Amino acid sequence: MNSFVDSETSDDDDFQKPCVIIPSYGFIRELLLESGLVLDLTVGISLFTMYSKCGSLEESFSLFQKIPVKDNACWASMISGYNEYDASSLGAQVHAYITKIGLCTEPSVGSSLLTMYSKFGSIEDCCKAFNQINGPNLIAWTALIASFAQHGKGTEALKMFNLMKQKGIKPDKVTFVGVLSLVVMVVWPKKLICI
Repeated sequence: MNSFVDSETSDDDDFQKPCVIIPSYGFIRELLLESGLVLDLTVGISLFTMYSKCGSLEESFSLFQKIPVKDNACWASMISGYNEYDASSLGAQVHAYITKIGLCTEPSVGSSLLTMYSKFGSIEDCCKAFNQINGPNLIAWTALIASFAQHGKGTEALKMFNLMKQKGIKPDKVTFVGVLSLVVMVVWPKKLICI
């Protein structure tokens, strides 16, 4: 009798990764390829996300290439998959391709690139990704602010927060959580400020 759950897998954390829940996930891929469903955007994204979360980045990218029409969410999901692992060289290749086809200017894709570079530890590349975005939205600004904060650049993060407000973009609660952590890190030792 086939079981989808490995009897040796009982730790709750293990249920977060689909490759542990379904140890032989290759059969799903084959069924989806045979049926043609892998070409469906939603199914394709789900499948390549599963592979990337399991660390099978080459297989993930192979499936990604099979999706005939990719939207911004598709590209952002693929970039997020590479964020899970230190795949900086693959991420840079993806960024080059996304730049070539003009998607790096889209806020959702650019924000994913920005977050990817932050996780790789490259603030300079975060700024480059941010500067490529046409009309950065709240998500892009918050990602940039968080990137500066995560890398100990609190003063720069606060400058970006103020610049965001000057551009007429209203912060949400996620942005404020990041800014409050900056106040503790940067401003509190010096003085309180009004945000």
